[in-house]
Amino acid sequence: AAAARAVAWGLAMASNAIYTTVLKPIGMGAWALACFIARGLASAASGVYVYVFCPIGRGIGAAASAAAAALSAVASAIGAVLSSVGAALGSMGRMIGRLIATTTREIRNMLNSLMSMFRGH
Repeated sequence: AAAARAVAWGLAMASNAIYTTVLKPIGMGAWALACFIARGLASAASGVYVYVFCPIGRGIGAAASAAAAALSAVASAIGAVLSSVGAALGSMGRMIGRLIATTTREIRNMLNSLMSMFRGH
């Protein structure tokens, strides 16, 4: 029993020594390495964001604003054309209306004069 206890104690001490001198440093090193890799990945990601995605986003924003400006210019040009066409149509309509009114008045006068001629006879 004493020998078994001594062997067990020796094994415990040996495993403790192996843990403190070998496994613990390996674990700490692995943790430090993981932290280092994570930090490197984070800085790489921020670099990619700053030097890649930010300029891309800025370019997209600039392109979108340029497209919006072009569209508004086209829309205002179309609006100007439409308003000039509308003005031309309005003046044409007024002219046609005046013409119709004048023609109607002339026809009425002619009919009145004809009727008075017939009445007179």
